[in-house]
Amino acid sequence: MYIPGIPAHIVQRGNNRDVCFFSDADYQYYKVLLAEGLKRYEGHLYVYCLMTNHVHLPITFCYADSISRTIQYIGRNIRNISIRLTDAVPRCGRACTRVAQWMLSTICYSATAI
Repeated sequence: MYIPGIPAHIVQRGNNRDVCFFSDADYQYYKVLLAEGLKRYEGHLYVYCLMTNHVHLPITFCYADSISRTIQYIGRNIRNISIRLTDAVPRCGRACTRVAQWMLSTICYSATAI
């Protein structure tokens, strides 16, 4: 249960901590979905940190169920990234996924960039 008006630190991870973002387009698509979810469920994002296998989101919402609704919204609409993940694993295996985690740099932005 979350208290409306109180900031919450949300961490969203890939399955088994695998890579979620494979390209700049994946990061951009996630940011679009996040912005849409925040607008739809009335959330205020302070900053964000998108990393290769997880994200950090300090957010304040107006309603108690807005956090779960926003994350569900992103999850339901992020199929393009999920499809690329399932396509990539059979071709290069888990070792390739682990290498990608090390090679891709951490990307942290100010929320004003959304």
